[in-house]
Amino acid sequence: MRLTSGGVREMHWHQICRVGYMTYGSCRITFSNETGRPYIADVNEVDLWYFRRLAASVQGLGPDGCEFLIVFDDGHASEFSTLLNDGMVHPYAPNILARIRSSG
Repeated sequence: MRLTSGGVREMHWHQICRVGYMTYGSCRITFSNETGRPYIADVNEVDLWYFRRLAASVQGLGPDGCEFLIVFDDGHASEFSTLLNDGMVHPYAPNILARIRSSG
């Protein structure tokens, strides 16, 4: 995957674990740990990271962004089994989302 500087792979969930290997540039990884607390780290060229079956996002940093390889622990990995954050929010009408936000 390649991300431009500031480009973001939105918050998403996979049903399997994955390892990331940074081949070029740097990025900021964000994911929730087992207790739901966010963890944020900057990853540089040749670094590795490991995501369990938790929510995660990646943002390209630096002037040229980044490029990384993702390896899944299941050979049947597919984007069709990825839960996207916008897929959870998009179907709801704006007035419903506004009420949820104001009541929280």
